[in-house]
Amino acid sequence: MKNSGEKRPLWFVMLVFMSVLPIMVWFVAFQRIEPGDNGVVKFILTLFPFYVFAVLGLSYYVYPERREVSWVLMALTWLSYAALLAWALVGVVA
Repeated sequence: MKNSGEKRPLWFVMLVFMSVLPIMVWFVAFQRIEPGDNGVVKFILTLFPFYVFAVLGLSYYVYPERREVSWVLMALTWLSYAALLAWALVGVVA
């Protein structure tokens, strides 16, 4: 990396940190699994925290050189949170 010595701004580091915090929703969604649910739901919810940490870690890593890619990865994380929240809300209503 040519800009490896370049530091990330504090606001970006805080944004990445705040993007990790909603993983607490994962605990609520994981408790919503009923014994009759198929294994796909349990598999996805088991891997979700690893996905979030991997995507946000990559977003943090590439920020100095490829800021657009970093923002796309951040948006993917937030869209994943929205999808998980929508799934949990549909489960509550249904």
